[in-house]
Amino acid sequence: SSQGSTASISSSSRCLRVFFVLVFEVCETKLHRRWLQGVAPTSVSNPGLNQEFLNYGRSGLLSGAGVRASLGETCTHNSIVRVRSVDPSFRQTVRAVNSGMAWSTDGSISVSLPITQSMEWRIANYLYLDTGAEYINDQKNASRKLRNRMRFRADYYFSDILSVHANVQGTFNRIRYSLNDELNQSYTNSTVDVEVSWEPADNWSFDSSLLYRIFDRAAFDAGKNVALLNLSVSHLLLRRRGSLRLELNDVFNQNQGITLTTTPNYLEEERIVSFGRYVMLKFTYKPRLM
Repeated sequence: SSQGSTASISSSSRCLRVFFVLVFEVCETKLHRRWLQGVAPTSVSNPGLNQEFLNYGRSGLLSGAGVRASLGETCTHNSIVRVRSVDPSFRQTVRAVNSGMAWSTDGSISVSLPITQSMEWRIANYLYLDTGAEYINDQKNASRKLRNRMRFRADYYFSDILSVHANVQGTFNRIRYSLNDELNQSYTNSTVDVEVSWEPADNWSFDSSLLYRIFDRAAFDAGKNVALLNLSVSHLLLRRRGSLRLELNDVFNQNQGITLTTTPNYLEEERIVSFGRYVMLKFTYKPRLM
C-alpha cells in the first residue's frame, strides 16, 4: 500500500451566490498526453514535511477619469513540491518535500471613456506571472509561467431599438522549464465576440451573437479556428405575459472547446465537441400574481 502526507491551509469567507442554470449538452472528450518517463509513480510519505503558508497582498487604483489598476502578489513559504526519482527501468518514486519560497503576481489596468452619448470603449490588460519547481533525480526543474491578456470592448446604443457590443481579446502564454526544454510553450489565442440586439417593435426582438476563436497553430497541431453563431427571434403575446422564442444555435456547426495544459512531465490537449447545430422553440408564460 502507498502512503502520502498532505498539508492544508484553512481560510474562512462569506459569500452568497445564486445560479439558475439549465444545460443540455452531449460532449465527447479526447485527451492526448505525452509522458516523458515511465509509468504511474509510487508515492512515499515524508513525516518531516512542514506546513506551507502564504502571504497575499493587493493594491488598487480607481480614477474618476475611467482608469482602474490593481496589483497583487502571493508568496508561498515552505512551498511543498514533488521529488521524482526514476530508476533505469523507468520506475518512478514520488515524495513531497519543502522547497523554500514560491511566488506569483498579477496586475491589471483598464481605461474606459465615452466617445459619444451612445458609444463608449474600454481597453484593459491583465498580466500574470508564476514560479514553481519540482525535482527530478535530485535536479531542480524550475518553471516560470507568464500570461498576458489584452482586451478591447466597444458598446453602441441607438435609443431603445438597437444595441451593439463588440469585444476583441488576445492572450499570450509563455511557459519555460529549466530541465524539460521540449515542454516549453509560447502561443497566442484570440477571440472576437459581437452581440447585436434589435427591437423594431414593442412585441418583437431579434438577437444575434458571434464568437470567433482563433487558435495558435504552432501550439495546436490539428487546431482550427472556430466560429459560433447564434440567432434568435422573440415575440410577446397574451398581453405581454407570454413569450415565443425561436433559436438557431451554432449555425456553422463548429462548437468545440480546445484547452492546452502544460506540466513538467506531460502535455495535454483537450477537445470538447458539444451538441452542435440545433433549433429550439421556447414558450414562456408569466401568470398573474394573486
